[in-house]
Amino acid sequence: MKKAYKPKVTYKQFQVYNSSELKLLHQLLNKEENKQQVLIVKLALTTGMRKGEILALQWDDIDFETNTINIRHSLCYTKANGYELRKPKTKSSIRKVAPPKKLMEQLKQHKLVKMKERLEAAELWQGGKYFFVFSSTFGKPLYPDVPNKWWSRFLERTNKYLIANNQKPLKKIRFHDLRHCAATDLINRGIHPYSISKRLGHSNISTTMDVYGHYLEEADQKIADMLNEDYI
Repeated sequence: MKKAYKPKVTYKQFQVYNSSELKLLHQLLNKEENKQQVLIVKLALTTGMRKGEILALQWDDIDFETNTINIRHSLCYTKANGYELRKPKTKSSIRKVAPPKKLMEQLKQHKLVKMKERLEAAELWQGGKYFFVFSSTFGKPLYPDVPNKWWSRFLERTNKYLIANNQKPLKKIRFHDLRHCAATDLINRGIHPYSISKRLGHSNISTTMDVYGHYLEEADQKIADMLNEDYI
């Protein structure tokens, strides 16, 4: 083992939305009827949470008084064991994030819907001791591929609408890329890489630098250009 070399981690290329595309996306999401799926997408876009972390959320994890979300678990599904709540792979993944207050208000409304569903389900409730933020009508956690499929259908439907109205369609990106959108949006807003790293739950800031180095360099160049104006 002394002669073994640690393999270099390579990160897949990904696409993200710019600020104008993100603004359009939020406008389009607000017109959607499936509010639960919309909230899942908005959480990914604004907090950078991983899909498993979002699906694992229980109402006890959301503190409306302090406007924070406690990320403590990740939801996964296997044929052998079914649904499982697992601890995140690193200690840094256990964290708190603060979503926009407007999103927290939408989560409050969503909670009222879920409480009504649980009351009406009575003995048919399938959540057991858990009360998931995102679930079926009977409290069963969502299958991990559900957000992926909804997002894909949403993009297809939305782009048809945009093209029909002579507008540029949105880039086809993966659901996981919404997390990257959250990070690059923070970079473009001038947020310090350390704060971004903590928000995303990276084990160290070098991971953030490796994944988003190109975008950080672009943002730094913009700062240099602004400073340069003072010397003209």
